[in-house]
Amino acid sequence: MLQSGSMKLSELGEFGLIDLICNIINKSKNLEVPSWRQVLLGIGDDAAAWLNDNQTQLATIDSLVQDVHFDLNIVTWEELGWKALAVNLSDIAAMGGVPQYALISLALPPDIEVENIDKFYTSTTQLAEEFGVAVVGGDIVASPNVVITIAVLGYSKGRAILKRSTACPGEQIAVTGYLGLSAGGLEMLKSGVSLDSEATSILKHGHLQPMPRIREGQILAGLGVRTAIDISDGLIADLNHICEASKVGARIKINIIIY
Repeated sequence: MLQSGSMKLSELGEFGLIDLICNIINKSKNLEVPSWRQVLLGIGDDAAAWLNDNQTQLATIDSLVQDVHFDLNIVTWEELGWKALAVNLSDIAAMGGVPQYALISLALPPDIEVENIDKFYTSTTQLAEEFGVAVVGGDIVASPNVVITIAVLGYSKGRAILKRSTACPGEQIAVTGYLGLSAGGLEMLKSGVSLDSEATSILKHGHLQPMPRIREGQILAGLGVRTAIDISDGLIADLNHICEASKVGARIKINIIIY
């Protein structure tokens, strides 16, 4: 175990920190406790999973921090409300699950205009309605910067869930949507580059108002696909997460067509 003060978080890194936390929690597991016996997936996948009344329950949580994950000079409150929920729904989608409930925690500066919170929740509930999700609670605290934390609970149809640890040699690698769309939208917004109206709309929506692949995830799970991941860190980084969890390698072939 790391000694207090022996290493900074910047040296340990995000995934090193996750490993550290995972090791501590694994030592606390007690299979004599019913809650632990029912756990199917804990830290290390897109969502946690456990058995409850013969149904597989799913849960995920994510945070967005002002000036780290979003810039209020670039994003509108409507777009922020949509994206904050979308990133959580995408985690449920990556498990092939059905989202049901959302809890929203907001840390807000006192000078935020009430109208902006109205816009945030209006957009959030619009996306929630799209997938039959009920917003059932949360928390509000004062803060010098905006911090949004959303937890989503759901379930899996049947016992089949998509995991990172079930990939096998010989299987094909596939993605939904267009790789780099969100990154391209962010770069366009940050740089202020001017594109035609159609390209601008596609890139902006790709970054600020993505559509979670809930239905696609359920279809894949129903067809017998066993492995998936939400691509949030890029194809190579997230594919590597699958490879590490499944103890396999991967080969990507790129065909470049020049017109």
